[in-house]
Amino acid sequence: MAPKYKNDLAKCFALLKLDYNWKTTCEDLNTFVKALSDITAQLTNALKSHESIQPIPPDVSPDNLMKSIEAFLTAYECPYSALTDPPLNERFDTPEKRMLLLRFLCTELMAHRRLAKLPQSTISHASQASHQATTETNTELAAYLNLACSALGLSAPAVGFNLANTFGAIGKAVSEAIKRCPPMHMGQSVLPLTGLSDRQWSQVARIAALLQQEYASRQATLLKRSDVTVQSFKWSDKAKVHIGHFVPSGTQLQAIAAVYQPFRSTLAKSAFPGIPELLAVRDNMILRIEKTSGVHGRRYTSCPLNKILIGQVSALLCFVLD
Repeated sequence: MAPKYKNDLAKCFALLKLDYNWKTTCEDLNTFVKALSDITAQLTNALKSHESIQPIPPDVSPDNLMKSIEAFLTAYECPYSALTDPPLNERFDTPEKRMLLLRFLCTELMAHRRLAKLPQSTISHASQASHQATTETNTELAAYLNLACSALGLSAPAVGFNLANTFGAIGKAVSEAIKRCPPMHMGQSVLPLTGLSDRQWSQVARIAALLQQEYASRQATLLKRSDVTVQSFKWSDKAKVHIGHFVPSGTQLQAIAAVYQPFRSTLAKSAFPGIPELLAVRDNMILRIEKTSGVHGRRYTSCPLNKILIGQVSALLCFVLD
């Protein structure tokens, strides 16, 4: 049976085999500094290639303690604002805040110890995958920025552009464009853009995933129906006749493929983007969406064959077909 721990910090100390009492470490300043020095020294040893990261000395004075912690977290690129944003003299003045810092450092040390046990080939493969994902994300971001600038009449961002300046210019152009719109033209946002909790963000991500799944299912159905419809045109003998109108010295089958495949490729590439588009939904968008049974939709699906009525079928023929 797995042992029970008082809290996450006590569990981290046990897994790392650090001989510290979680309560004393958070409440007593000297013990807190000793634990910080020990953990940061082990982290620094695991990051030998990062010379800018220096451990917190065990004999640091109380006056310089906060500055030493700030320097370490800055060099370590700590991603948690709760550990880096508050005023320096208030960041770790309570046991709860000290526990948060120690828990973060312990989990980082646990991660480095696990990575040290992995084969170098696995680490290299993971690093390459991470680099590839970052490159793809940057490429996608640049494409979205180009689209936004083009829609707003701004020049496309140059290579090595300043992200803050670009977003500032886009935000200013968007504000000016909205001012020129009629009242309530943009409507109200269906989902709030600020103040969402972690649980609510998880729900937004779940909604986006469900919409992506539904969109993919409908897209696959549309492609299958299109393929079956086009395939039905290839059954007749006329489709095998050689022609030279669409494809020189080709057949009707090749002509159909030449016309249909580009459209199919475009349909197959389209996908429901996800969370950004979900957050952009407005409450008046439903009034602007054309229904599939609307006039504009029927304009491209109507056919003279729809007006031809099937004549009466004899009872004998119905009996034979049955």
